Amino acid sequence: MLSIAVAGGKGGVGKTLVAVHLAEHAARKKIRTCLLDADLGLGNVRILLKLPARGDISDVLSGDKRLWQVMATLPSGLRVLPAPSGVLELATVDNDKLGLLLSEIGRMEHLFDLLVLDLGAGIGPAVLELAAPADHVLAVTTTDRTAIADCYAFIKVHQGRAPATLPWVLVNMADSPASAAGVFAQFTQVCDRFLFMKPRWAGSVPRDPNVTVAIREATLLYDLAGEIPAAKALATASEQLLRSIFQESVGNGRRSYAASMLETAGGGVKRRK
Repeated sequence: MLSIAVAGGKGGVGKTLVAVHLAEHAARKKIRTCLLDADLGLGNVRILLKLPARGDISDVLSGDKRLWQVMATLPSGLRVLPAPSGVLELATVDNDKLGLLLSEIGRMEHLFDLLVLDLGAGIGPAVLELAAPADHVLAVTTTDRTAIADCYAFIKVHQGRAPATLPWVLVNMADSPASAAGVFAQFTQVCDRFLFMKPRWAGSVPRDPNVTVAIREATLLYDLAGEIPAAKALATASEQLLRSIFQESVGNGRRSYAASMLETAGGGVKRRK
């Protein structure tokens, strides 16, 4: 199972929207996909998709339920593991609880080809712990200077933990393809100068009022009627990204996400027996 963590140093850049549409695009391409809302204390995937209240990750971490019992299924076949919103203790989840989650993921890895993680914003311990073992990281920013600065901060810290993982960068809410390309060019120069690496271009998504409509109606941009610029751009970016990561995965000796996580945690995370 390949894993890709979708991150955004700053909140409000559209990280969850990108993660959801990436996972949905993969599912519609018949890739067995699981979307994990890894913003454990402030999950928004359930709200964005209007999922039924049948439990969430907090029930798994409390030991009351298993992962498959809280998993929702979309018409495309996408499986979704929702997180709760407003649960303070999960904002700083400890190693024991993280171990329970990893054990459950490990039991189900053979069922999926792709795991998409929608990480929380910022560079908190839980965000970095969940990002480190992922095969790929997609960092989402906008053309806003503070969003760019926070995206760089995330990549800088993440590189210190996973230097072999070259991050992808997607510019969301762009006024034009040219402005997005300009932001990425400058971003790449800074990363090359100070981090001695160059991130990879994942594409851009235009500013589109249809996004507000989709969020209000709790529906996917892909399902809105008419020509939806943001949906087209997300589908294009998702297709190119998926092609690249699956091509790279051939024969590279990857380990499973859960196993890699336990390794990077330095033995502090415990599996559920």
